[in-house]
Amino acid sequence: SPSSSSSSQAIQWLFNHLQKNYGGIKPLLETGPRSEIITRSDGQIHAADVTRLMKHEATALHVKQFYSKHYASEIGKQLALQAESGRGSNW
Repeated sequence: SPSSSSSSQAIQWLFNHLQKNYGGIKPLLETGPRSEIITRSDGQIHAADVTRLMKHEATALHVKQFYSKHYASEIGKQLALQAESGRGSNW
């Protein structure tokens, strides 16, 4: 489809740009403790974890079982449709 072709070209351009100007993506990635992905298996969001995330002391917070698989799947489908139609956004 035209959308996926445009996306592929944009991704290829991005990686070529990163390689040419920065020596690849690796130098741009956070390393050390700030690159941590905080993972919780109890289904609870802990205030201390959110604080660390907001202070950029961690890269992500993954809370397993936080949201129903059914509803998460539905949201994923909606987001995919938005992205495929060019209406996707990170913010």
